[in-house]
Amino acid sequence: IHGMPTTFNPHNDDTIKDLMAMTAKSLSTTPVWICWMKPDNYNDLPYSSLILAMPDADSAQNAIERHIFWRGKLKCTEVPNPPKARCMNCLRIGHSVASCPHPHLCAYCGNDHLSQFCKERNAMKPKCTPCA
Repeated sequence: IHGMPTTFNPHNDDTIKDLMAMTAKSLSTTPVWICWMKPDNYNDLPYSSLILAMPDADSAQNAIERHIFWRGKLKCTEVPNPPKARCMNCLRIGHSVASCPHPHLCAYCGNDHLSQFCKERNAMKPKCTPCA
C-alpha cells in the first residue's frame, strides 16, 4: 500500500481493526502480517509504503483489484517485486557468490577482501562500492 501516513502503527491491534473496517470490501481476510517497506527510515517521512502479507494469492489479488481506502483516500496497491540477488563476494546485483566471476570487493573500504574481514569495518559505514 503506497502513500500510507507514517503515523499508522502496523503493530497496534486497534489500528489494524480500523484498516480492516475501512477496507472490508477489498480486504476480505486479515493479513498475516503488516510491516513498513523500509522500516529503517519510515519515521523520517510523512508517508511511506506498507507491505501486507495476505494468507493466499486470491486474497492478495482481491486487495489489489479492489483497491484500499484509508481514512477516505484511495491508496495505490501492487505486488512488490522481489529483490534481485546480490553477490556477497563482489557486491554486484544479478548473481550469487557461487557463480561470481569477479574478485572480492569490500563494502567498507573497497579493497580486495570480503567485507566481514575488513579492518576498517568499525570506523566506516558500508557504501555502494560497485557505483562509487
